[in-house]
Amino acid sequence: MAITSTTLIRAAAGYGPKLAVLVEPRDSSKLDPEAWEQAELRKSGARLSLVRAGWNVLLIGPTGRLRDVWHLREKRPARTAAES
Repeated sequence: MAITSTTLIRAAAGYGPKLAVLVEPRDSSKLDPEAWEQAELRKSGARLSLVRAGWNVLLIGPTGRLRDVWHLREKRPARTAAES
């Protein structure tokens, strides 16, 4: 089931810290250039909308593992909203 980032942002507006895990449905390296560009624009737009609304966002490829991305996140210094 696909949910738009706008719907997600509105639904969780009254809650505390929020985490979104965006999973790419397919390997973007196998797309033609036009489809790749469109997928990148949609992915970056969704991420940016969520970050601006105060969400922490993790991006995972189709074969990625949440554990691996989570460990990378823990090693990075915390970012403020102004840095996003």
